[in-house]
Amino acid sequence: MEWLLSALVDEDFPERVFYLCPADSIENLGDKVSHSTANFGLFVALNADGVGDGSILQGAKKLLSKGLACLCTWGPDCERVHDLFDVAARGINSELPGDDVIMTTWHAGVPMEEALWFFVHAAFVTGKFEKTCKDWIIAPISNPEWEQLIRSKIAQISTITED
Repeated sequence: MEWLLSALVDEDFPERVFYLCPADSIENLGDKVSHSTANFGLFVALNADGVGDGSILQGAKKLLSKGLACLCTWGPDCERVHDLFDVAARGINSELPGDDVIMTTWHAGVPMEEALWFFVHAAFVTGKFEKTCKDWIIAPISNPEWEQLIRSKIAQISTITED
């Protein structure tokens, strides 16, 4: 994993540290992810067309077991990726207290920069994870062009404010 930037998104919550973690598949992403806090947020940029449900579920279960607390998905068929992560998180969510859940969103039909802006500025975790989720990981899956776009845009995205 590669450090990208640190940002104080909201003064009521811990500073967020953003990392880049490219992977060759969604199944292998969990092997590459490392984090310094108990929980982490994750942005997955994946073209899921042709990726089987079983592969996505396997990746989701591995990431959830490592402490995934917030997920944003982007790319072709990202809604299905989101839905499969929700399926994988059902057991965890049913055991969480009160209104706590693993937060998930999907961002179809928007440019990657817009989805990244959301991840940096608006994605959040529920109460149980607020103090234990400092690391926010951006994972382009099997796409060097998306990886380069993320590298070139992340500093700009982190400073853009909503109109």
